[in-house]
Amino acid sequence: MIINKWWRYAIIAAVLLFLLILGHRGLLWPWPRSTPSPHDNTAAPEKVSLALDDNSALYIPLYIAINEGFFTDEGLAVTLKTASSQDEALALLLSGDCDILLGGPEITFRLAQQKNKTHLIQIAQATSSTGYFVVARNNDKPFVWQDMKGKIVISAHPAELPGIIFNLVLKENQLHPLHDVHIIHNLPYASVQAAFQSGTGHFLLASEPLATKMEKDNNCHVVAALKLTSGPAVTSTFMVMSEFREKRQETCQSFVTAFQKGLGWTDEHSPEEIVSAVQGYFPKEDAKILLRSVSRYKNLGCWPLTALMDNKAFEQLQDILQLENELIVKPNLNKLMDNTFAEKALENAR
Repeated sequence: MIINKWWRYAIIAAVLLFLLILGHRGLLWPWPRSTPSPHDNTAAPEKVSLALDDNSALYIPLYIAINEGFFTDEGLAVTLKTASSQDEALALLLSGDCDILLGGPEITFRLAQQKNKTHLIQIAQATSSTGYFVVARNNDKPFVWQDMKGKIVISAHPAELPGIIFNLVLKENQLHPLHDVHIIHNLPYASVQAAFQSGTGHFLLASEPLATKMEKDNNCHVVAALKLTSGPAVTSTFMVMSEFREKRQETCQSFVTAFQKGLGWTDEHSPEEIVSAVQGYFPKEDAKILLRSVSRYKNLGCWPLTALMDNKAFEQLQDILQLENELIVKPNLNKLMDNTFAEKALENAR
């Protein structure tokens, strides 16, 4: 009898263990378990790395989106990788060392022109102006572009959009680049301040906050903004590999949605509030210099209201690149840009 009793206990224990295993594997209770939402703050955020070529005040809406937690709200943890040049930033994307690139849209046109199997898709507009200014040593009289005739100018890289637009502006003002104006364009951007301070050049092209800093520290003067004379402008975009766009569409949507919030926040807040939010991204800059930089960019309209990309602006840019012999054949824009993420982000913002 004792043996039979122990056998009964053993059978009951075996049955309970069997039921426990079935339940753990979901075979006994087949309904799906609850899974955390990709935007659930309790879930681990998805890591996304972004490459950019400069820590510029032009990218403040991006810093706002990070600082104000807009990316976190969308389930993303964004890491910035600052390269020394646009080419280096592009290399990070092409090698897979980053997921998203912030840079000039001319990058995608050139890759398409090379008929490379690897091509990039632009998913959102980041800026609507180059953000560059003409800094002069002297400000004795109102500046006109003809003042550059016979002078030395430290410019941006000739293959990047600010350098290309500078050449175009010179031609529009009856000045031939290199013939009428001596242009230095082979200096890394990190070195242009020291070069100008040492006495090289009569004019310097600089973005913020460097332009304002040069005014304060070196008795220089910002005399003009470098911009197109007409039409809409798209001067930098967020771009991804085509495979990334196809396989991680939800990530792209979350990123653009968060950035759209950053654009909206930047538009709705004062320069003082913006500086307070992004000061940590410019630890070496005086708050007054940063305030002047932000005010200039807001007044100039460097930041678009939406992340939507304008086809006419891209067509104008392609015309400019062809005129400057930077583009031979215009690539199909429909294959190089995707506005669906920005459209949905804008709908959500409303």
